[in-house]
Amino acid sequence: MRPPRLPGESGAERLVADALATLNRVYAGSPVLCRFDSAYYGHAAGAADRAGGAEVSVTVRMNSAVKRAIAAIEDTVWETIEYADAVFDEATNTWISKAEVAEVPFTAFC
Repeated sequence: MRPPRLPGESGAERLVADALATLNRVYAGSPVLCRFDSAYYGHAAGAADRAGGAEVSVTVRMNSAVKRAIAAIEDTVWETIEYADAVFDEATNTWISKAEVAEVPFTAFC
């Protein structure tokens, strides 16, 4: 039986903490990378990751801070990548197999 949720604890925080506790029991000492979609973009899941000793990769929501960070990326640092499988874009009625990516320092949550 699970202990009751602590005051201030979110569902995401509990899910991450439980998963990391299980991984740490089974694979003690192994590095863990938690990859989340934007539903987990927030302080609770990030704090649970750090508390559990995991690294985190999360898809961020497009808010004003994210838009400013993207706008600050210089045109010369974008790199073209190719997808292993093309994605169909219904809006343009075309197959997309390339994208541009760049890295930028950004603190999503602390």
